Amino acid sequence: MNTDKSQTDAITYKPPVIDGDKVRIDLSRNEALPAIAPDLLAQHTLDASRVSRYPDSANLAKAIATRHGVDASQVVVTAGGDEAIDRVIRACLVNRQLDRRRVLTHQPTFEMIEVYAAASSGVMCGPVWTEGEFPLKEILQQLSDEVALLALVTPNNPTGRSIPFAELQQAVLQAEQGGIPVMVDLAYIEFADSDPTSWLLERKQVVMIRTFSKAFGMAGCRLGYALTSNAELAHKIRGIAGPFPTSRISLELGIAALQRLDAMQDSVNAIKDCRRWLVEGLTSRGVHVLPSDANFVLAKFEAAGTVFEKLLRHGIAVRIFPGRDLLQGYLRITVPRSANEQTLLAHALGISSGDSETQLGSRPTSSWQADGQEDSDHRTGQLTRQTRETTIRCFVNLDRSRPPKISTGIGFFDHMLTALGTHSGIELQVECQGDLQVDDHHSIEDCGLVIGSTISDALGDRKGVRRYGWALLAMDEALAQVAIDLSGRPSSVINLNLVNERIGDVASENLTHFFQSLAVTLRCALHIDVVCGDNDHHKAEAAFKGLAKALAMAVSRTGDESIPSTKGSL
Repeated sequence: MNTDKSQTDAITYKPPVIDGDKVRIDLSRNEALPAIAPDLLAQHTLDASRVSRYPDSANLAKAIATRHGVDASQVVVTAGGDEAIDRVIRACLVNRQLDRRRVLTHQPTFEMIEVYAAASSGVMCGPVWTEGEFPLKEILQQLSDEVALLALVTPNNPTGRSIPFAELQQAVLQAEQGGIPVMVDLAYIEFADSDPTSWLLERKQVVMIRTFSKAFGMAGCRLGYALTSNAELAHKIRGIAGPFPTSRISLELGIAALQRLDAMQDSVNAIKDCRRWLVEGLTSRGVHVLPSDANFVLAKFEAAGTVFEKLLRHGIAVRIFPGRDLLQGYLRITVPRSANEQTLLAHALGISSGDSETQLGSRPTSSWQADGQEDSDHRTGQLTRQTRETTIRCFVNLDRSRPPKISTGIGFFDHMLTALGTHSGIELQVECQGDLQVDDHHSIEDCGLVIGSTISDALGDRKGVRRYGWALLAMDEALAQVAIDLSGRPSSVINLNLVNERIGDVASENLTHFFQSLAVTLRCALHIDVVCGDNDHHKAEAAFKGLAKALAMAVSRTGDESIPSTKGSL
């Protein structure tokens, strides 16, 4: 089948409108959690220089060039991969005669290609590729002087399928022989098993589209780039739009992300594991699932609309495709981003919630597995974090109280975390293996980061929570006042007023670090003030128990599903 769409009518991006009040988990937009460490994200706050001065993308272009082994002149930094696509299409269609403005691609393809082609008076054409082999023969047959651009997307969105490398080579080489530029959208390539970037960089008519939105989990930064060995084409793409398309904060975060490629790869590996779980689970229910090399799967249901509405009743949004004939009956489901999302999706679809190898956050290195994952209606979170200094595993259930299970190798710290779990009414399990031969600093600080992240994960979008919590707590002669706001904005003021350098086997200063770290990853404002006391043990215990009581109040349900903020989000 050949599609040849007239561009006389306006074509716009029109995703389905979903009632945001119903959505607890959004699996419709192929988003991932940021691979940048939360503590690093918290450092990037606004100040006058970031707001008042125009951004300069040169340093990020150099960092990208280093990653790919090219010169910075071959990199064009853009406002997301979308803008890069728009620039390439405009660069290739400008000054072309009206009868030579065809954009040849496979159908379906990333819908913004069609939108941008229409805006530049381009005409979409190309064979269908949903099921079956890549239609190389049809692509080669349609390459002609009328084609201004060959656009290939691998892995493809919305199907998730990759173009086999040998067939990608043939298409590119024939287009090159005909003097036709080729755009290869590699937005999801990190989730595939192979990457054609090195070979594509050897071709003079190819420009690649890359993004920080997917594998790096930075969709909100709107950061992408075009990559090509063709200096003339790069210059044309660079000059066809405004000089300052991206913000300074986004550029800085992009540089930081490239300095932590191992964190990105860990995230990708976890998503690939969970993708396998999702495919197996759907297949076991008789659902036809297309092979996917992306962070989503495309599945065909006998009654896709009914399944879509059922998931929405569970608070889960997935992508449906009204008005797109080739995708009728299909739903695109983003791979869950956390153990809590995975559990809730499994419950809604009626599939297994996964085992210790496929459950997000527990990919790691030992047989440890948290108890209590069977309560799918509860708000749960599970996370494993491994660095050269610590390996930490944490599980929380905000809606069930069980005796805490704590093992960090630090006696007094175990005592404090046990108090936190006991008096908050939150099921808390923490296991930490740290470099205690050095000291207790890394273990305590990193436990704060992991516990905060796990509770934040369990809270999801924070709908229906009280948000604020406070406590005035006495521990013998010590008195602590604690206040917490689950605002989404990390901030902390911690005054423990400890006198001695150590309490048992804990350096006193590290307890402050724990609270600060927890506030960063929980994304809350946390104020702790020990107003009086003589015994440091009592002061610290008052602080932990006060936090427990304040946290219990803040995470408790209000009985509705509103977000407690005038902004509409936390």
